[in-house]
Amino acid sequence: MFAKAVQGGKQVVASTHSEVLVAALGNAVRRGVLAPDQVVVHHLERDETGVRSGSIGISEKGYLDEWVKSFAAVEGGLFREWGEGVREEREVSGRGHARSEGRRDRPARRRTGK
Repeated sequence: MFAKAVQGGKQVVASTHSEVLVAALGNAVRRGVLAPDQVVVHHLERDETGVRSGSIGISEKGYLDEWVKSFAAVEGGLFREWGEGVREEREVSGRGHARSEGRRDRPARRRTGK
């Protein structure tokens, strides 16, 4: 949708916390749907002095020069939390993952109609 709008001469400004959207823009550049100079990714960062902004370049192949720092921080926290949950579950149940209610130990056999 964004690519079509840009191709139609529109300027699109979006604010997102979605790394999927940023990756999709990179894919649009990689596929040649958008040119690198048609996409600008800005990263806003807050510190004790206020909010700073910087842009992240994108290559002809759709790769960002660097990953969005706040995305990386959130991803790292989610993976640490997930890893701790797996460790806790293993200690409680002896399994490496949480078991959903009603789940069988073995998958059900498929009927072949014979």
